[in-house]
Amino acid sequence: MNQPLVPDVPLSRCELGRADVVPLHEDFTVEAGHRARVAILPELCGNDGFDATTAWPVVLLGDEVYPLTDQHGHRHDHPADRERLTCLVAEQWNLLELDLDEFAGQHVQMALELPAGRGTLWVQWLGVVPPEPEANSPVDHVRTRRGTNSAPTFSRGNTLPAVAMPHGFNLLTPVTDARSRTWLYQWAPEGGPRLEALAVSHQPSPWINDRAGVQLMGWHGTPHVDPARRSVAFSHDAELDRPHHYRVALADGMVAEVTPTDHGGIFRFTMPTDEACGVVLDMPQPGRWQITPLPDGRLALRGRIEPAPGHGRRQRDPVGFCYGITRQRAHLVTTRGRRRAAVLQAEAGEGRVLEVALATSFISVEQARHNLDLEIGEASFDEVRGRAEAAWKELLGRLVLPEASTEQRIVAWSNLARLHLWPSAMHENTGTAEHPHWVHASPFQPMGARARLRQRWERTASPVVEGRLYVNNGYWDTYRTCWPLLGLTDPRRTAHLVDGLLPAWRESGWMGRWSAPGHIDSMVGTSSDVIFASASAHGIDFDEVAAFDSALRNASCPPPDATVGRKGLGAARFRGWVASDEVHEALSWTVENAICDAAIAAWATGLARRAEELGIGERVEELQATASWCTNRALGISEVFDATTGFLRGRRGDGSWSTSSLAPERWGGDYTETTAWGMSVSLPQDGALLASLHGGEEALARHLDRLLATPERADHRGGYRGIIHEMREARALRLGQFALSNQPAHHISFMPLAAGQPWRSQQLVRDALDRAFVGSEIGQGYPGDEDNGEMSAWWLFAAMGLYPLAPGSGGYVLGAPLTPMTWQRPEGTLSITTRGTGHFVASVTRNGEPWSACSIGVEDLRGAVELCIELSDQPTAWGADSRPASLSTGPLGTAWGPHRRDRSALARLSGLPDHQARALMDDRGRQRVRLAAQTRLEAHWPEPWQPRLITLTTADMGPVRMTVTLLGPDDAPLDEVLVSREVRWPDQTMPFELPPVGEVSALRLCLLDDVTLCQVEVY
Repeated sequence: MNQPLVPDVPLSRCELGRADVVPLHEDFTVEAGHRARVAILPELCGNDGFDATTAWPVVLLGDEVYPLTDQHGHRHDHPADRERLTCLVAEQWNLLELDLDEFAGQHVQMALELPAGRGTLWVQWLGVVPPEPEANSPVDHVRTRRGTNSAPTFSRGNTLPAVAMPHGFNLLTPVTDARSRTWLYQWAPEGGPRLEALAVSHQPSPWINDRAGVQLMGWHGTPHVDPARRSVAFSHDAELDRPHHYRVALADGMVAEVTPTDHGGIFRFTMPTDEACGVVLDMPQPGRWQITPLPDGRLALRGRIEPAPGHGRRQRDPVGFCYGITRQRAHLVTTRGRRRAAVLQAEAGEGRVLEVALATSFISVEQARHNLDLEIGEASFDEVRGRAEAAWKELLGRLVLPEASTEQRIVAWSNLARLHLWPSAMHENTGTAEHPHWVHASPFQPMGARARLRQRWERTASPVVEGRLYVNNGYWDTYRTCWPLLGLTDPRRTAHLVDGLLPAWRESGWMGRWSAPGHIDSMVGTSSDVIFASASAHGIDFDEVAAFDSALRNASCPPPDATVGRKGLGAARFRGWVASDEVHEALSWTVENAICDAAIAAWATGLARRAEELGIGERVEELQATASWCTNRALGISEVFDATTGFLRGRRGDGSWSTSSLAPERWGGDYTETTAWGMSVSLPQDGALLASLHGGEEALARHLDRLLATPERADHRGGYRGIIHEMREARALRLGQFALSNQPAHHISFMPLAAGQPWRSQQLVRDALDRAFVGSEIGQGYPGDEDNGEMSAWWLFAAMGLYPLAPGSGGYVLGAPLTPMTWQRPEGTLSITTRGTGHFVASVTRNGEPWSACSIGVEDLRGAVELCIELSDQPTAWGADSRPASLSTGPLGTAWGPHRRDRSALARLSGLPDHQARALMDDRGRQRVRLAAQTRLEAHWPEPWQPRLITLTTADMGPVRMTVTLLGPDDAPLDEVLVSREVRWPDQTMPFELPPVGEVSALRLCLLDDVTLCQVEVY
């Protein structure tokens, strides 16, 4: 922990006790434009000193003590404010650059103003630095090394410095550990950073692992294949990290750099001397090189990279291929290590610059060569770099930041670049640049035995399928922020991306929960349902019918294996919750299922209105019934709220509470990467229901008070084998149980809106922006794992004063912008402007008209829109009279009413033997009852009631028809309806709405076809 941030700079330790002022160094004269740099590591001391050790303590001593402003804009003029402020992140280094302009020409001394308390500060005085030249464009502000100061035990992003085209096929990256397929680049490895390669990567996350990697490393003097021997030290000050170009000057004088195309790039090594030099080619996975000379003396490089074991993958990943050409004349020296490494040496007289143009493919070596010809050809390094820079300039230039500080510009444009790495393309052009023909090697369709036998080393045995495919997305991560932000700010590009997800459905019959590139058993919830619902709400043009069918199957059918669908759904669709004694992390599954069902309900309602336009007029009744059914299921989240403890808790199959969720600070078990505290307000789709469950808005506000006042101490491993990194990150943030470092907490800062406290939400968001996303200069920048752009999108939303609280709804809640910003969209500019200062909202106007609600719909953000937010230094009453949209109080929820339980088990079912009748009402759906056409079943209840919905679960596929007759108290027929539906998938649960005829005492079902039923429910 207390290793120096900068080597060879003295490290000071300051023990807290009484309030004191401690000088850092000798006094000096301030020059205009210069800034002081100080690194501080606050060390938490057990259960004490959580805030005292992390107050901002750097001041300037002159005639008196002066507070300073840092690069994040923090300045506090009153000692009391400085004592309360906790803008440093604990247990890691914080680099402060302090503005000295107002003291130019004065003789001063820097000091720490230590607060009273207990704890330790580690400090490095890094001196005074001159002003940096102003960056010229958004691309110049991007720092791709943000988030790389991470490790498996503590994450400030867990990113890599990706060089790529927007949503490109490959990532190109420097590598500090060439043996790894996880943490390829680390900011602060033991012994300091050493470059071992520049590489092609397809890694979506270090937790998912890299695949089809190719590594290149320059050498001079003596070549070494072993990464440890070929590695060369470097300083982070010698790196250039931009989305279109990475360059580093190494300690031995060599300069290594790379620039991208969609499917490849150019690697360049500039040598310090005229001695023998060349390039080492390597693969971190099993593979093979074939090196052949070309007539002009250059070398052609053909490579095949075998798939390697990954994280819970269902299908075998397609084989990777590459094709490259040395730009200088060279010869092969040797190949080693099962032909995975090759040493190339430049011919004498070729100079000091060695370049390799390389492209990759998942189809064949020949396709990789075609990709190289299409994207690079004979273009120079500078030409390729210029094209990549232009692409990023166009994309990043759509965000205009007229008043942002330099730090805010770095964070904003770095986050926007990160957002547009994912999802990444997997399709390839087998045609020409003028007439492209897109195909992809399918990771969803297994290769047949004959294909395996025919497989040659230079061509895949995977099926090659028509169309574009986008992969590398953890939907549990990205549904919350990435896809709403893409849909709001770039709907045309989003249409292209969303459609590119659907080959997974078309080729396998399921959408995965994680795509890397095929289905992976990782995380909870079928969150693609929400992504598609959000796209629909945003008016995105994509294949909605196919997407809805994928969501319908997720909601209504148990999955065939653990990589797709909803775990435990076989019984949960009848019972109402995922049982803790049947499924790991069951409570999180129940919560995510409710979020998905709420999104599906709203989506189905919209589709029913547009059914004729979409050519599915015959499905209106199905869509309406699905909307009602999913609404009721989403309202059923109340079944896992324990009123005696005030927490959402796991339940067993028999309905009893799970004991693993008794202690609210316990991690894991029923909860995915969080605790009962972290999940206790996880109803972003229904804040009104949450408040009602707690006993009203005041009670919800008190619960939020306790949540924020209860520190995370990272001393309760719970269901995990040890203390995991998410626990440490949550402790370091010191935001109570608001663990913004992980996805389940992303909405927590906005839940005070449901309690009528918008000012409190605004304060929490600003606290997070001030502390959790700092550290761009030292490889930090995120409070936890930055998965596929979702942390970046959270910051961008929070900074503009909007957040998509109710997932999939298309609605946003409003807050206080960090800085004015404008999104330039072809459909019309979205401008966020401010008046005044502060981080509380005093008033809002939309296109000049007052806006008093705390939320706004996407329909109000289409076209040319200006939101002007008046800011205040003090909390205001703005927005306190409104509430965010909630499922239970919205149009569909209002019409449906409170959650309705299945009452089939209370009925007496006639027309079947008792054991078959019990099997159809046992909430398990495991037994199959074969019924012949014209079978009549009657269900009688002891008391009259009003049924709204009936569901049938059948093992058959094909048409199912029956008549449902509603019987009054005297068994007189009240109404009869013919229900007919096409069963698309085995074991599908289908809802049917019943006519509103008042209270009934019985239902009569007459089956018109032979059918095998597994369950019957009546709501």
